[in-house]
Amino acid sequence: YRAVLKPFHQRAVEWAHGHGIFAELHSCGDIRPFVPELVQIGLDGLNPLEVKAGMDPIALKREFGDRLLLHGGINAVLWDQPEAIRAEMERLIPILKQGGGYVFSSDHSVPSAVSLEDFRGIVGWAKELGRYG
Repeated sequence: YRAVLKPFHQRAVEWAHGHGIFAELHSCGDIRPFVPELVQIGLDGLNPLEVKAGMDPIALKREFGDRLLLHGGINAVLWDQPEAIRAEMERLIPILKQGGGYVFSSDHSVPSAVSLEDFRGIVGWAKELGRYG
């Protein structure tokens, strides 16, 4: 990463900022070892925070939440289990939304088994739990 991708990421972030653009990186997998360097080069946001790969949204919020927008982190494996996804959202969203800088999203593709009704319910819970004020 450091020899090949980091210089590219640095140039991309500098280019984006030079044009008034927010720089967000999409990276699947467990990239925890590289997050401090991504923050250091000025990255603004990170997604999808893939839980099943080892990303811990709460730990990321605590360590980098004042400098890095977090986008995702809601385990896609749970989306077709209404009680489980609601419990996960109730556990995560109140912490992740503290101080702003969080965008609600699954950490991967939403499973095709999720009904439209359940999906709408999840969106409703996200709006309810994510409300500031």
